[in-house]
Amino acid sequence: MKKYKYTDLSLCDKKIANYHKDKIIKFVQEDNPNEGQIVNFSKYMDLNFYNYISFVLVTHKNKIVCFSSAKKIPHWPESTARVYNRFYLSKIFRSEGLSGYNQSREEMGYELVHPLYNMMIERCKESNIKLVVVTRENKGSSNAISEVHRTVNAHDTFKRWKIHTEYILTCKWAKKKQCWQRACFLSFDNKNSYLIKKIPSLSQKQYSEKFLT
Repeated sequence: MKKYKYTDLSLCDKKIANYHKDKIIKFVQEDNPNEGQIVNFSKYMDLNFYNYISFVLVTHKNKIVCFSSAKKIPHWPESTARVYNRFYLSKIFRSEGLSGYNQSREEMGYELVHPLYNMMIERCKESNIKLVVVTRENKGSSNAISEVHRTVNAHDTFKRWKIHTEYILTCKWAKKKQCWQRACFLSFDNKNSYLIKKIPSLSQKQYSEKFLT
């Protein structure tokens, strides 16, 4: 089994945070070497880990494997947060990470992500978050959000994650199709599921009329 190291950069001092920021920028650039590949590197240049509830970096033998975060979204209710925000998994790991290990891709993925998931969730609870949301951009696959739901529910002991029936606004640009995404949500005490309805949303019909006609 691989041994991963998990570091929450939102809790590190500025010197350590800046060191890891430089490593992340270099890592993303090296992980996307093809000049024809469109990658928005600027969003990594502007990283400020202290703007996040949690920003977890996962390394193996001092090499970055993946990172992800939990963050409050300005136009969402105060006690909600988006998890698996900025999730990035090394392409090299995806293609080569399983060789030499007697584990399925699903088993190794769970082993890698489960501690990261727990760190984000615990930090959200400590920050008085009542409901967390994970989103998925609609790229044509009707099963995509079901796969997300199955994946996140595997990390929750009580299988409390639910699929939201509408598209929610994940960024401030309401006119952009990619800002409206399908979502799964988890209410920590089962009393705050109503908060998902406080997030700006579109029904399937409204989404289709706005972007698909």
